[in-house]
Amino acid sequence: MPALLAGGSIARGSLFSIRGARLGPASPVRAQNDAPQKELSGVSILIGAGPASVRALPLYVSDDHILAFLPADAPLGEKNITVSHGGQVSPPRTITVVQSSVGIFGRQVENAKELPDSLRMVKRPVSSPGKTVSMLVTGLGNATQDTLRILVGGKPVQKIISSQPEGTPGVNRIVFEIPPTAPLGCEVPVLAKAGASWSNTVSVRLETETQRCPDMDTWISKSFMARNRSGFVFLLRLAFQVGLKSLGYDNYVWDLATAGFSKVKDNQADGVFMLPPRGSCATYTGIVPLGGVLNPRTVPEIRSSVFNMTVPFALPDNPMLYGGPRIALEGPKGVKNIDHDPKRPDFYVADLGGSPPGVRVLESPPLYLDPGRYKVTGLGGGDIGRFSSEVTIPPELVWSNRGAVLEIQRAKGVTVRWSPKDKDRLITVIAAAVDGVTGATGLCLCVAPKGSSSFFIPPESLANLPVTSGVSQGGSPEAGLILGSLPDRPPEQFRADGLDSGILIPGMFTGKNVAFR
Repeated sequence: MPALLAGGSIARGSLFSIRGARLGPASPVRAQNDAPQKELSGVSILIGAGPASVRALPLYVSDDHILAFLPADAPLGEKNITVSHGGQVSPPRTITVVQSSVGIFGRQVENAKELPDSLRMVKRPVSSPGKTVSMLVTGLGNATQDTLRILVGGKPVQKIISSQPEGTPGVNRIVFEIPPTAPLGCEVPVLAKAGASWSNTVSVRLETETQRCPDMDTWISKSFMARNRSGFVFLLRLAFQVGLKSLGYDNYVWDLATAGFSKVKDNQADGVFMLPPRGSCATYTGIVPLGGVLNPRTVPEIRSSVFNMTVPFALPDNPMLYGGPRIALEGPKGVKNIDHDPKRPDFYVADLGGSPPGVRVLESPPLYLDPGRYKVTGLGGGDIGRFSSEVTIPPELVWSNRGAVLEIQRAKGVTVRWSPKDKDRLITVIAAAVDGVTGATGLCLCVAPKGSSSFFIPPESLANLPVTSGVSQGGSPEAGLILGSLPDRPPEQFRADGLDSGILIPGMFTGKNVAFR
């Protein structure tokens, strides 16, 4: 987790990582038998200055990555950290050293070469409500079983059975009982708190003998997990408010279609595009260029951002399929073409009406995706044959308290309300923020209960979003809150020669830039 975020503080006696350039040897070196010394392959790490300074113990060093152990006597508070290698000392960076700041090892570390084998073998736990599960953590510090807090699907764990050192310096194995009221699903989020900060989010698979996890997941998760030659066509209405509290907001409504076809590889499908269970939230953090997503500078950049967020298999190693020069779209307002971009064989996109968020135009084309029946027809060509599918776009979802949400106090959470109340919609609420200087990013994804008309994002789900002012000095949004509406039931699939399955998906996303305090 980035050091700037609340959960990015480093606990005494924990593992932490450093990323950069020219940090160490060209060929990675790992400490023998996980018994670190103050120097490894000429790399040393100094924390603090003067008599109170300490040296962290490197476990793994390479040109661009270091994994190290922070001694239990490290000075507390904001301290400078420097890396020395080959007679060169890095510029100082600031970290915050605390007594406790827990981090949980999830299955995402499976390919992390810097970790000891015992940690890279971590798999997603499988359990049931009322039964036990174990997880590996770091950063417990002086936390005890009585002071450690754990949430599973938003439900508090009442019984922590044990917490024992695992063998690797700074790592503990905790065993706890799943709350009886925890939701079922393949990706039930787990959070922990030791000290003042909440951890990263990992997931646990919860099911019973009669309710298996795949049956609990939404059709979207199941569709995005397809390990075959798949196609998706999205018909999207994006309605955003962009502006400042002091100056007012501009309203933008944009109708857009995106499409893509791909052969999804097995090793990229598992757990990549799964949603948390209804009524819960999952938070993701990292260093990513989210600012470009919140405020792309040109219409092509906006199209590219929307395409990358909607077409689930647009991953670097997935071979994309060519579905012909265009896809025809027919609706109550006539026929439109979703054209293939000759510069990107994986890219189909069409501006259907209105204006993209943040792009001022003298006169916007009329909106196209009004409620009604729509039909798409693929001409076929190259990798796949002709196809056809129809779908109904429902009445518009209205975010009823959007105007009142300006600043969000992360410690208090935020409630989003909408109408109409409709059991046939899958409602998502997304909060995202990026630090304009460091790129430290937090994104919270929530799924509302079926048939609800409001959702409360709890403080723990917002805790690791960076503090923002709403817009950067250059006027770019740093944070946003988005309400999304998708069908609750799977649309009819379409098939074609060379394509195992395809889905036509209507969706509406309405949002605004906000400030997180």
